[in-house]
Amino acid sequence: MATYAAEPTVPVNFAGEQSGTMAPEGFPPMPWLPNQASEAGTITLQDNTPPVTVETYPAIEAEQEAGTFDFFEDFHVVPRSFNFGNLLSAQSVPIEVFSGFRHETREWTAWINNAGAGVELGGEPSLPAQQEPLTGYQMTLDVSATGPPFVDTTLDFVFDVGTAYVPIMIQRIVLWGAEPELPYTEVLRFLTDVMLARAGAEQRASLRKNPRQCFRYRYLLEEGSMRQVLENLLFEWQTHAFGVPVWMDDSTLTLAATAGNTTITVDSTAFRDYRVGGLAVIIVSQSVFDVLTILSKTATTITFTSPIINSYPVGSFVMPLLPCYAQSVISGQRWPVGLSQMQIEFESSQNDVDLASTVPFATYNGKVLLDRFNSVLGTTSPETFEREFVRIDNQTGLPLIESPWDRHKRGSVLAIRASGRQEVWELRGLAHALRGRQVSLYVPRHQDDLVVTANLLNASNTMEVTNYGYSQFVFNRQPKNVIRLSFNNGSPPLVRTITNSQALTATTEELEVDVNWPSTIPFTTIARVEYVEKVRLDSDDVELEFDIGARTAHLFAPAKVVFD
Repeated sequence: MATYAAEPTVPVNFAGEQSGTMAPEGFPPMPWLPNQASEAGTITLQDNTPPVTVETYPAIEAEQEAGTFDFFEDFHVVPRSFNFGNLLSAQSVPIEVFSGFRHETREWTAWINNAGAGVELGGEPSLPAQQEPLTGYQMTLDVSATGPPFVDTTLDFVFDVGTAYVPIMIQRIVLWGAEPELPYTEVLRFLTDVMLARAGAEQRASLRKNPRQCFRYRYLLEEGSMRQVLENLLFEWQTHAFGVPVWMDDSTLTLAATAGNTTITVDSTAFRDYRVGGLAVIIVSQSVFDVLTILSKTATTITFTSPIINSYPVGSFVMPLLPCYAQSVISGQRWPVGLSQMQIEFESSQNDVDLASTVPFATYNGKVLLDRFNSVLGTTSPETFEREFVRIDNQTGLPLIESPWDRHKRGSVLAIRASGRQEVWELRGLAHALRGRQVSLYVPRHQDDLVVTANLLNASNTMEVTNYGYSQFVFNRQPKNVIRLSFNNGSPPLVRTITNSQALTATTEELEVDVNWPSTIPFTTIARVEYVEKVRLDSDDVELEFDIGARTAHLFAPAKVVFD
């Protein structure tokens, strides 16, 4: 059986659809004409002849779909835009000026550098330059760390047929590489709207997706060393971005790093804020460092998107690095012996990160129960007792005092301690999760609030305690309705909610709890019974202070009881 090619009188499009099936006038029907459209690219013949394959033209189809006909008869600058982001060291990237003219020689007349000092073309021909058809100049665009701090403009390439405008964006950052003195302080700044009901209950809304992250560093500077360098740096750059190492998240090289390497080996990356796509610094001094973008990481390695420039010995510092701005007023002191002190707060410009996690913590009623860390601030801890009321005094007769609250709110200061890299990281996760004043949690009071006077019986839910007026004044109300029993025999603590209370005698009260006792508990084994208060932080500024080589941290924040 014969195979036929489609005749010009039978137009067929590239999808294989027929566009004419009738024979020319005066001719009998021709059996080879297609009678139906089949799958794209084929025609089925009337006499069951094998299908005719219609030849397609991928290049032409691609140009029709993508509009690539515009490529020819024009000049092209590739890449078509540059975004260098946060620039801390010199960068060199390839760039090509290509003539898409197929039949004629055209002229590259000039290029206009609107980006200012620090941006140059490497390998640029002497302009004006003639370009043969379908040829290009391959060069480099060299950007240095010195120049205007912010660049958002275009590089203009002028040709005899028009001008190509290539957008370029740069934010130059200067490394602030001086090592601060311990302790380091990290401040998380949230923003919360607290709406207070008349009866004292609250509705709280977080107005920031993630907190502002700030670092307070203190520097002791000797004359003739870093003091002059830092003062001169601030003289010019105080209003611009600095690259600030996160010193509390330091790692050290366990294998020497050689110039050209893209992967380094460190003691650990765990429980440190290394972010894929973020920056890290390898640093020996203010003048010897590499700042690179993190491509990936493992437990002991970090791989960068570009090779390191310098070589570093074992023990060199490696840390996450964040673009930050310094405060407008920087304080310090000077001594007559040639020593000065500088205290600076840096605020990160990259705050779209959420480290929140409450997974490691115990919970009660769906809230974090902070029973792992010590919540004592030194030898004393300040506290307040607040109750809103109105005092009416018309200066005749007795004054009238009324309160919309049926109880007071106790205020205190949380000073939560964490020790070791893992606990410190978990404490940072908790600080992010509490979101300043928004999220409430349960905190034990760490004091004797109730004294048990009789054994707690198996399968019962009552306990006898010394009569301190609980049934007379408290009435099982929050925050004095959740208690924790700690033991002196190694048994784990028990948390219960008081559901009822009554006075048995002038010296004894009976309390009922929500869950029965799991066994008979001798009251002599109970070390302490304390209230577990439901509180929230009373500040949107949460401070984390790092000490002992950043292996110990304290969270400092005022707290207030809530009626949620």
